[in-house]
Amino acid sequence: MAQNEASKPMAKVRVPEGVYELVMWTDPIKSGAVFGATTVAYILLEHSSYTLLSILSYMLLSLVIALFVYSNLASFLNRPQLTMLSKENLKLSDDAVQASSEKIATTINKVLGMVERLASGQDVMLSLKVGGILYLAGKIGNAVRLLTLLYVAFLLAFTLPKAYRMYDKQLDEVLVLIKQHISKLVALVNDKVLSKIPKAKPVEKKEE
Repeated sequence: MAQNEASKPMAKVRVPEGVYELVMWTDPIKSGAVFGATTVAYILLEHSSYTLLSILSYMLLSLVIALFVYSNLASFLNRPQLTMLSKENLKLSDDAVQASSEKIATTINKVLGMVERLASGQDVMLSLKVGGILYLAGKIGNAVRLLTLLYVAFLLAFTLPKAYRMYDKQLDEVLVLIKQHISKLVALVNDKVLSKIPKAKPVEKKEE
């Protein structure tokens, strides 16, 4: 089944180069070290009495103390300060701030548009999708801890991209079939059920 890059079900996602190299196992030693260290940390946290928030707080506290001690020792011993923490390296450019602001504004507008569609009651399919996702998220949240969900997301990030790269043609064919079946099911539900549900009328603005 021939497909061009634009029509592939799994579109390419732009990620930082360092993250891309890790999840694609470009350097097996580095990726294995990160994967192994994270797995060990998860096991230790899962079987300890500490929470994720407390561990992060203690780690940040240790980092602050280490930076304070190093900075003072470097000044006392006439050693150079850490250049990566200099004012120039920690400062955002105006272009970067503007680009980030535009992306954030676009995302917020999309979310507000979806909220408006939900509140109007006219998009029944969207209401069902959001309701189903929230219900499923609530069930998963009751059954699984947040730390476990984060580790599962980490595990998927380190396995799915590499697996897709190795078996992209076979997976694309399966995903296309799944997408077709879902489209047929959605069309059937929309024709047999949703089309018969009366939609809310849009609120007309009164002219003064």
